Amino acid sequence: MNRYFALGTAILMTILTFDVTPTYAMCSVNAFFSVIALLLVANIQMILQHRIYALYAYDKRIVIPVSVLFVTIFSIMMVMAVYIYLYEKDHEAQIFGACCLLGSMDWLYLFWVPMMGLEFVLVVLAGYKSLQHYLQVPDKTWSGARLMRTFARDSVLYFFCNFLIYLFSTLLGKFGPSMYYQLGAITISVVPPVSANRLLINMFDSAHDEQVTWTMASGALASLQLARATSSEHNEDMELASMSTSTKCSE
Repeated sequence: MNRYFALGTAILMTILTFDVTPTYAMCSVNAFFSVIALLLVANIQMILQHRIYALYAYDKRIVIPVSVLFVTIFSIMMVMAVYIYLYEKDHEAQIFGACCLLGSMDWLYLFWVPMMGLEFVLVVLAGYKSLQHYLQVPDKTWSGARLMRTFARDSVLYFFCNFLIYLFSTLLGKFGPSMYYQLGAITISVVPPVSANRLLINMFDSAHDEQVTWTMASGALASLQLARATSSEHNEDMELASMSTSTKCSE
C-alpha cells in the first residue's frame, strides 16, 4: 500500500503541478488532495509506530499512549482536510477557460503541524532507546561514528528525516513565496514513503541476516556436539583397548 499508493500520489502531484490550464475535474482532485496526502501519511506513520513498538518490546506504556495520540491527531487532521476540501470547492471560479481558486485560508500552512508533533514524539522515543542501546555496550570508547551507526540501526535517522520534511513544509508555507508552497506537498508525498520503504527493507535485511547467523551458529553447535561425541567414543575405545591389553599382560 505504501509503495503503490505513494507512486500514484506522486504521479497525481506531477500532473497537478504542470497542468497550466486545469479543468474543473482536475480542480476537484486538487481540492481533495489534502485528504489523499493525509491517508498516505497515516499509512507511513503506522509503519513507523510499529518500529517504535518493536524497539520498546511492545510495552503497553508506550503502545497505548502513542496509539491514542496518533488516532487523535489523525482525526483532527482529517476534519481539517475535509474543511479545506469544502472551502476550495466553494471558492472555485472559471477564468479564461481554466478553474482558479479565489482566496486562501491563513492557517493552511499549519496543516502538517499536528503530524510534525507526533513525529517529534517518535524521534524522542527512538533516540532515547538508541542511546540506551549505546550506553549498554561494555566498550565505552566508542566514537561518534559508532553512535551514528547505532542511530541508523534503530531507525532514528528515518524519524528525524520525516520530522524535518514536515518542518520544511510548514516553514515554506509560512515564510516562502506562494508559488513554492506546492513544493512542500511534493516533498511530503515523496520523501516519507521512500524512507518508510527503506526502513522496511532494512528491517527485512536485518531479520534475514540474523536468521542466517542463527543457522550458521546452530550448524556450528551441531558440528561441535558431533565432534565431542566422536571424541568421547574414541576415548572409550582407547580405554577398552588399554584394559584389554592390561588383562592379556596379567595372564
